[in-house]
Amino acid sequence: MHYFRVTAAIAVAIAAATLLPGRVLRAAPARRPAIPAAVAGPLRSAFILSFRSPDLVTNAPDERWGRKDDRLRPGLILTDLVPWLAWKMRDVEAARAAGRPILLALNVHSGFGTGLVTYTSDLHRAQAVNYPWLVRQLLKVGLNAPDVTVTIDTCNAQATAAHQLRPDLIPEGIAAFSPFRKWRAQYAERRQLPIGQAYRLYSIDRVREQLASRWRRNRANVQAIPFQPLTKEEWSKIAFHLYGQRGVIVGTPAMFNLLRLGCGGLRGTDTADLLHAPLETLVLGDSSLGRNMREFRQYRNFPFLTQAGARPAKKAPPKAIAAKPKPKPKPAALPEPDPQPTATAPAGDPEPVPPVPVPDPDSHP
Repeated sequence: MHYFRVTAAIAVAIAAATLLPGRVLRAAPARRPAIPAAVAGPLRSAFILSFRSPDLVTNAPDERWGRKDDRLRPGLILTDLVPWLAWKMRDVEAARAAGRPILLALNVHSGFGTGLVTYTSDLHRAQAVNYPWLVRQLLKVGLNAPDVTVTIDTCNAQATAAHQLRPDLIPEGIAAFSPFRKWRAQYAERRQLPIGQAYRLYSIDRVREQLASRWRRNRANVQAIPFQPLTKEEWSKIAFHLYGQRGVIVGTPAMFNLLRLGCGGLRGTDTADLLHAPLETLVLGDSSLGRNMREFRQYRNFPFLTQAGARPAKKAPPKAIAAKPKPKPKPAALPEPDPQPTATAPAGDPEPVPPVPVPDPDSHP
């Protein structure tokens, strides 16, 4: 009985609430869509390019841009990067003429800290280069300017760049890179090779470990170059900016941190200036992935990437065409005189005309 009384009381209360004046039952407010993250001021007009390892390209929302205008290019780094950059320099120069900064994002592999590595989508072949090589190509192709920012999204970009670019951090350079040192110590023939050539062979052996099982057996399936450190003269010419992540990554956290925060707002993130800032010198493991994932997911303004391509040149206003002067009226032609009547001889034989005497030039009056 008590149960029925409680149920009846609840029903009466609901009915009374619906009959009260001014009380209208409304639907729950719709959830507001997420607002895309703002882009840092200096990069709001940026012209953005991205070169990626073919096996990393997906149809995820953060990669659905730059396909139609060839700004997001999958390719092998040793053979495809420089020709593609040369091809896009016309758009780059047009953006510079409009005062727009240039952002070049590289999303490639590190080959366990070897350098900059790309794999074919089927993992049958790979190409490996190093940071000094990348710097030289940027100098040659015309991207060595303060308006150019390059982001390196690979695992442990900072540790790799520290060994290959920063003698102020690691004076011994690649000779101090622990995996390379162990690999070289295994055989006397490896120790006898010049260090640059030895690093090329090390790169091949290290990178082919990630190929498909049948193709990793043959060193010919990996192309690599010798290591040649930058000279002081080459260092002095560098004018572009270079940024990269620490630890293990997925996606493009360095690129997205730059877009969200700008070059001056990176403190406290895992992105750092690879040419001048203190860097992480150790190759970190998977425990660093979570932090990089959080940074990567904070940027959601993907429509901006679509709009950051070449912009059509503004058409100059049509020039005013001067009105052609009206032709001056021709003066009225004078009336032609009436023809003179011809003299007609009277009927009959004509009278002889006496000859006109011709004066003698030698005679005088």
